[in-house]
Amino acid sequence: MTSSMKNIIAIVVVIGFASIWIIWGFWGKSKLNENHSSQTGIITKCTYGGKGNGGHILVEYNYELNGKKYIGTYSILSSKITQGDCEKAFVGKYFPLIYNPDNPANSRMLILPIDFDRISLQFPDSLMWVLQYVKE
Repeated sequence: MTSSMKNIIAIVVVIGFASIWIIWGFWGKSKLNENHSSQTGIITKCTYGGKGNGGHILVEYNYELNGKKYIGTYSILSSKITQGDCEKAFVGKYFPLIYNPDNPANSRMLILPIDFDRISLQFPDSLMWVLQYVKE
């Protein structure tokens, strides 16, 4: 087998795995939108960027269900909020989240109006204070 043939096979394998990973992610999100329960979680950390998250604020949160602790992450475009505002205003605060009852590790925190729009819920009055930190 020639070197160029090995390279082609390697590229096909990498593209195949990447495709499966992307499809799996979309499938998990659609399952969450179709079948979810709600809970609250506390934001524990806001960091800028990271691998594959350039231009985003990565929000880490914890929640507990039936005595088991789960950790989730939520990504906000850094053009919408600064890391400093996220740290100052959101860390230590509780926010609503949705999770899949069949797979509670599959969750999404609901912070911004768009998060509520995605699941056809009205943005609650109790979170109006968040809007002062969001850039249009």
